[in-house]
Order: sequence, then structure tokens, then C-alpha cells
Amino acid sequence: MELSNIILPSFGQSSAPDRVCSDVTHGEVESVAVVLARVPDPRKARGVRHGVFGLLMAVLVAVLAGAETTIEIAEHVQDLSGRQRRAIGLKRAKAPSLSTIRRFLMVLDQQVLQAALNVWAQAHAARIAANRSGLRHFAVDGKSMRGAACKGRPKPHLLGVLDVGAGLFVGQLPVAAKTNEIGMFTQVLDQIDNLDGVLVSADAMHTQTAHAEYLHERGAGLLVGVKGNQPTLFEQVTALPWDDVPIGDTQIGTRLHHRIEKRVVKVTSIGYQDEQIAFAHARQVAQVTRYIKRKTRTGRRWYWKKLETAYYLCTLDQIRVPATRLAQAVREHWMIESWHWSRDVTFREDSHRARSGNIAANLAALRNTAISLLHLAGTTQIARNLRGLARNPDYAISLLNSQNPTLN
Repeated sequence: MELSNIILPSFGQSSAPDRVCSDVTHGEVESVAVVLARVPDPRKARGVRHGVFGLLMAVLVAVLAGAETTIEIAEHVQDLSGRQRRAIGLKRAKAPSLSTIRRFLMVLDQQVLQAALNVWAQAHAARIAANRSGLRHFAVDGKSMRGAACKGRPKPHLLGVLDVGAGLFVGQLPVAAKTNEIGMFTQVLDQIDNLDGVLVSADAMHTQTAHAEYLHERGAGLLVGVKGNQPTLFEQVTALPWDDVPIGDTQIGTRLHHRIEKRVVKVTSIGYQDEQIAFAHARQVAQVTRYIKRKTRTGRRWYWKKLETAYYLCTLDQIRVPATRLAQAVREHWMIESWHWSRDVTFREDSHRARSGNIAANLAALRNTAISLLHLAGTTQIARNLRGLARNPDYAISLLNSQNPTLN
């Protein structure tokens, strides 16, 4: 896409956060630029030299180039040509300064920005789901920004939702101080309009009956680990007659350092009111035993060494989630951990010390969007493509303006 053909969306100065998404219907596929144009400016009009749309586009172009800190973002924006800055909505000849970018990210309402980005991500995720058959799977997990911690103030912690099949981050909320992820679970899922038929996976912290009730009311299911934080439930699950349960699935794959791992999955159905399992709407329990292939001390033969046995509970029945699909969902949940790893390694997020105002949460939301955009364009080689976009800012700008981004 040539920059001369890019038509910038109009961007008014609405002061009502509720209006961010009022002009768009979820499922209507738009470009990132279009949804960013609806973000209202939180600053007073007096003294404003650069509009909110231009600043957001500038920051995202820099993030797509691999910029990690506000200093690197400001430097990248200053290196853009006048033509490129005009193409992203920066109308003044002089590029925004470091202090301008930093202050803007501090005062920008993180929930307003996230709501706008959710519209874009959820519309694309719905389009992808409509073209695929089978169960939709959302993974919920939290991530702390360790470098932003300081004395007397906890490190920012964000709870996010990944559409596993689409490879898109579709929701995120900051976890307030003196609370934890449990209280934010329903709130972050409230950002998603339609959960009907979706399987939502989370770690053992979220093995809560209230979560199961909430998802049941929304027509969705819960997949969670069962551990010692629920001692009664854990005892009930481990006491099931697993020796009599047939193997439902066996997965063998190569892990890091060429390590060969095997997972043996057993799944048993339980009744809706089964007194053996004291958990709301529980319909299936899975036992996943992990083995690693090793050689004997003599090195003459191989054997499978047992590493661990884990248990999972699902509130959807085997008709909706067969044993093989349940085993796949257990494994796929860790894709959100891989996503967090990308933010930590590629963008070195854990080493960033920016903590003032909303800057940490806003940058995390924009990094999620950058990774989602690259996944949507058909690549999982994030670092390599960030370097390519750093060499070609025109292409980064075209991605932000495209309804169907591609790297081909």
C-alpha cells in the first residue's frame, strides 16, 4: 500500500469514554487506525500541538519497529520523514518530543485505549472463528511488569484474554492494588460481547465456583487445573478410579533442547450433580501424566521417566469437548505464556521501569496489538519482522491502515 493512497480517518475530540466504541458493531472488521481515531483526547485543548490519533499511531509505528522504551519510541518518531509523520496524523513539521509522548501515555485512560483496541481484535477474531469449525478457546492469565515496581507501590499486574485459535489478544485489564486476579476474572471477560460456546481456560488460582457459575450463565465453559489450593476438590479428583479409565489421548513431541516428552491423558465424565466432585457444573475431569524420554546409565536403551501428574476440571461435557480436544486445550493454554514470553524477551518488558500514571498499562496494550497485528498478518517470527518494519516504516504504516494486514 502506497502512503499516498492512505486515507486517514477523521478524529473528533469526544470526552466521553463510553463513546469510544459507539460507532462500530463488534464483528465489523476495521483497521487499527480507524479504531484509534475514536479514542478521545484526555488533555485540555489549550497547548495541545499533536492530536491523540497522531500520537497513538506514532507510538504503534515505533513499537512495530521494536522500540522498547519511551526514549526509543521518541527517537524512532523523530527519524520518520515529514511525509511519513503526516501519513500517521502528525500535522506539525516538528516531531513530538520525548516529554510529550511520555506525558500523553501517562494521562491516557488505559481502559479507554483497551476498549478501542478490543473492538479491532475481537472483530478480527470473530471473522476468523466464522471461517473455522470447532470449539473456540480463550486463555486467561495474568502478567506482572516487574521492572515497574518501586518502594511502597506494587508492580503493575495485568490480566489478559487470548483467543487461542485466532492468535489475538482480545481483552486486558489492570489488577488493582490490594486485589488479585480472582476478582478481575469476570470483569476482563465482560469486555467480550459473546462467549456462547467458548471454552475458557485458566490456571489453578481460578478454580472457583463463582467463575464456573458466571461462564455457565454466559453459555461458556471453564477449564482449570486442580491443585492444593482447593484441598477438598483435589482429594476428590485424585480419588477417582483412574486405573479403570481408558487412555483418551497420547501426545508425543519434541521440547526445548531436543527433549522428547510424552503426555498421557485420561478423561472421565461425571454427573451434573455428582457428589464425588464438589464443584459447580463439573462435567469432566482429566488426568495428564507427563513423561520424558531418557537413556539408561549405560546408554544402551531408552525409557520413559515419569515427571508429574496434573489434574484438570472442565464444565463442558464430552459431546462438546471430546477427550482429544480437551487434551489439546490443556496444552494450548500455555500459548498465553508464550505470548508473555514474547513481550518479555522481544520488548524486554520486565526490565522497563516506567511506572508513572497509566504508561505501563498503555504500553503493554500497544505491544499486545503489535504482536496481534503480526500474527494476523501471518507470521509468528515476531523479532525478525519487527526488525524488518524498523527498516521500512512505510510498511508499518500500511499495516496499521489495512483491514486485512499481510506481510506477503
